Amino acid sequence: MPLLILLLSILASARAMSYFSMNQLPNVLPIDKIPAIKEFNDPQFLATVYADASLTILSYSWHEIGVYDLPAMIDYIVKITGREKMFYLGHSQGTTSFFVMSTELPEYQHKIQAMFALAPVAYCSRLRNPIFQFLARFSDPLNELLKLIGIYEFTPTNEIMKQFQKIICEENAITQPLCTNLIFLISGFDKDQFNTTLLPLIMEHAPAGAATKQIMHYLQLIKSRSIITMGKFRQYDYSLITNLMKYGTFYPPKYDLGKIKVPVSLHYSANDWLAHVDDVDQLEKELGNPLGKFLVPYKKFNHLDFMWAKDVKELLYNKILNLMTHF
Repeated sequence: MPLLILLLSILASARAMSYFSMNQLPNVLPIDKIPAIKEFNDPQFLATVYADASLTILSYSWHEIGVYDLPAMIDYIVKITGREKMFYLGHSQGTTSFFVMSTELPEYQHKIQAMFALAPVAYCSRLRNPIFQFLARFSDPLNELLKLIGIYEFTPTNEIMKQFQKIICEENAITQPLCTNLIFLISGFDKDQFNTTLLPLIMEHAPAGAATKQIMHYLQLIKSRSIITMGKFRQYDYSLITNLMKYGTFYPPKYDLGKIKVPVSLHYSANDWLAHVDDVDQLEKELGNPLGKFLVPYKKFNHLDFMWAKDVKELLYNKILNLMTHF
């Protein structure tokens, strides 16, 4: 039986993935079912418990997930299973964190048989999401404003938001189309593959929490492309002086994707508003050992369809399971 570690996208709770893992992919144990982890209310925030107590929500981004959380999860899985190697399945931010870990801590590559990247996000300067495009233009003043008023985390699953989501997203609510369209505005429109009966369950646990620095880090990548330069995949940009103090250079260092020797299988779609086809192309060209690039054979497949599409097993997961048999 293959051993598989699953890491999700930003703002996604592992509990929102119970349907995904239990009904679509066999032999996948949701992270909140692991005895040592199930006591946590929100697995997305396992990262707030660090070996280094100096790390707090103020310094938390997907870089820290890659260099602290993910290695700790892998070490724990090795410890409780006694198995030295596993497959890695990541979606969106779950792919970003893997790329960070593999470049910054290359010794962990020896514990991964192969990596399957769903809607991979490293380069994201070409994304079509209008909300993030707008926010990226004003990310610097927005970041300063959030720090000024003391907002360092995004917690949309408080009780007020839960009640609001329940009212507008219930299965038979007249406002449910508003709820689904808000989701599509982020991920890309695909009504045919969206199971509206799952919406109350999904919205009960998603969006989960995230540090504002996680989002700001992505916004920096979005605006990193210029007329004469390609988009960049690099560490957090604090400012020239702070960068010099932290990194020893005025600009944040790039993640060297060529260091990644784990076979990486890229699974992407034409209607993904966050992981653009051209950004995936750029990623494949820079990876050290790309296994292949696989376009989902359904032109309306969006960013969240990788988790919740009605026919995701036939369109995607069977392909991944078949690829696993070659290892």
